[in-house]
Amino acid sequence: MDRAKIGRAAKARAKCDERDIAKALGGTRYPADTGGLLDVLAEPFGVQVKGGSTVVTEVIRQGMAEAVAGCHGTALTPLLAVVDRRGARNQTYIILRLSDFLDLHGGAVDSNTNGDVE
Repeated sequence: MDRAKIGRAAKARAKCDERDIAKALGGTRYPADTGGLLDVLAEPFGVQVKGGSTVVTEVIRQGMAEAVAGCHGTALTPLLAVVDRRGARNQTYIILRLSDFLDLHGGAVDSNTNGDVE
């Protein structure tokens, strides 16, 4: 397959992911080169969207599955805390499923938009 076609397909998937997130959060998607460092603005959140087959590791998948199983049948929201120990400064991230986030913060305000900034 032509490498240029692979690149175009990946960009198309990324745009679709950004639109889906913008729609789910009731926000707006910034088309390429118009939003600065953000892909989606869904106040009070500024969102950078990352996707692909290597973004989520098996450790993250397994950890989230364990959190979901541990919260099953309760009113608890499953979260995964990930500690990145690369370099001199540790960073800790909290990950939750989009569906759980929407339950906590509400879903899209206007589901008739494709999420793009006009």
